[in-house]
Amino acid sequence: MVNEKPVHLRRRRLKRWLKRAFIIAAAPAVLFFTVFHIAVAVWPYPAGIERQAADATYISDIQGRPLAELAAPDDQWRLTLLESEISPHLLSAILAAEGQAEARLRVASAEAQAIQMVAQAIGAAGNPAQYLIAQRYLESLSSIATGANKLVFLPFEASGIMASLGGIKELLNAQTPAVK
Repeated sequence: MVNEKPVHLRRRRLKRWLKRAFIIAAAPAVLFFTVFHIAVAVWPYPAGIERQAADATYISDIQGRPLAELAAPDDQWRLTLLESEISPHLLSAILAAEGQAEARLRVASAEAQAIQMVAQAIGAAGNPAQYLIAQRYLESLSSIATGANKLVFLPFEASGIMASLGGIKELLNAQTPAVK
């Protein structure tokens, strides 16, 4: 008890340390905020940034032979092109990429509709997620088994496949009435 400080002194010391910690934690954010606003005030955004920049100037003779090419006022080289002026290879690559993106969207939409149809068909009798997982397991197994001379090691979680197959069996039994 000789070296023990009074409670009010310990609290005061704790408050001082908390103030210091708060100042140290808040200082970088306040400093960044202040420097950013000073920088924007000193170096504002360029005027007219919201409109498209001017093209470079291309001067040609009457036969279309180039006579001079001048950079745009901001020293950038840019030209607006018509579709007929773009290389057919580049244009076909752009169209192929857009086609692939559209195909992915259509596949995703079809899968969403399939999931909704499975959920409606199963109803309250089962879990559509379990059915879809089992379906993916079977597709994966068939794609693994298509190659010849393959040795397949199934991990311990492969028992989940059997559970999924059992779930499919239960779903099919629940959906089809017993025929006598």
